[in-house]
Amino acid sequence: MAQVDIFTKDQFEAALPSDKATGKRLWEYVGLIQGEHTYRVKPFALPYAIEVRSSVKGNGTSAGTGEDSIRCWITTDTGAPFGGKIGRWTTRLPGWQERLTVALRTLAGMIKSIKACPSCGSPCPVWKAGNKAKPENKGRLFRNCPNKCNGAFQWLDRDSEEVESGKVQAESGQGNLGALVNKRLAVKEPLSWQPASKQVIDRLTAIVKKAIARLDDCEAEECNALANELRADLQGTLRP
Repeated sequence: MAQVDIFTKDQFEAALPSDKATGKRLWEYVGLIQGEHTYRVKPFALPYAIEVRSSVKGNGTSAGTGEDSIRCWITTDTGAPFGGKIGRWTTRLPGWQERLTVALRTLAGMIKSIKACPSCGSPCPVWKAGNKAKPENKGRLFRNCPNKCNGAFQWLDRDSEEVESGKVQAESGQGNLGALVNKRLAVKEPLSWQPASKQVIDRLTAIVKKAIARLDDCEAEECNALANELRADLQGTLRP
């Protein structure tokens, strides 16, 4: 069994985000909730936040077993859950800081994607398709009206202005896809890019969906292998 990291309250807070330009922290301490120190991350000046349960107990350190993991989800400013979770938890295996950062960036992208329903005007939360979805849609993010209005449902990975996360996500726009992939892969020689064909976009979408579906529960070693596999798949698809 893999050995979990044991960390302190101060070490956990050091892994929470701050503004790159000003250094101002983007979170606030909420208090002890159900026996663990809890935080609220506020990435934007919007009426939504990310609640983070740290797994750090009242004694100031995380538990010594793998039973308690880091959990985070979107809430309204009043603390009510809003939309879906991206996964069950963030494991406390070595590298948990990077996995937490990825989770927070993904949730921040989901917050930015909340929009008013075109029919009733209610805010439309973002969800992640789960096990009940068709196999090809499992793990995809979508937005829908809480009142189930017609025309409100939208898959976000096909909307070029949506969800910039900590994972590689293919955009459907034709002008910026090459730059996005070059940036994510850190390739030595930037790939040239012509207007994206539907075939290439479909292939990129399939690659990213497969990676996202496998990222939920993978451990550090598996994530490294997955990153290498994803890099090879993308480079093979985008090779000039």
